[in-house]
Amino acid sequence: MFTYAEISSVVPNTVLAINEAPFIPRISPGAGRFVIDVTEFDSMPNVGDLFVDGAFVSPPPISPSLPVPVLTLTSLSLFNVPPEDMSAISSDQLEVTMPLDAGVNATFEIQVDDGTGNMVTAPIDIPMVRMPVTSVDGWRIYLVFPITQGTGTVSWTPQESGRWQITQDNINSELPPDMQMSFVGLDIFVYEV
Repeated sequence: MFTYAEISSVVPNTVLAINEAPFIPRISPGAGRFVIDVTEFDSMPNVGDLFVDGAFVSPPPISPSLPVPVLTLTSLSLFNVPPEDMSAISSDQLEVTMPLDAGVNATFEIQVDDGTGNMVTAPIDIPMVRMPVTSVDGWRIYLVFPITQGTGTVSWTPQESGRWQITQDNINSELPPDMQMSFVGLDIFVYEV
């Protein structure tokens, strides 16, 4: 059994995950990440560590004076919804109720404080965001989409009914410590017709 670290080339040299497998996977150069066999290392790296000069080091502490980026849901809409249906989006855009065959479009922005207390869209490009969506039954799926100049849109047509959630904790569980952000959350209630 091999232990390997997945390292981001998008967030330069940051450990994204530690995995075990019977072989070391090959990842295409354009995937935004690479792997390193750490089976023989004296100490295992942690998610969020940096790979510098052939060694894993802890990232510098995050300055408390730096504002935490905010993931903001700027647009939410449903599609493929029959007119007589009971679908709804709450006025605060924190809850969606929809039938199983419908879909939802969501646009997110990464916003930061501009130093004067105003929130502005961060001019950041992330080629591939993997946003975890979890069900209260314990299932986890990922919505994959790019962020361009701080804005990204994703569409999802649920394949299972139930209560699905996008939460700050789930999003941050997939991010290194210096990239974590706040998010108010979204509940998606999917019912069978």
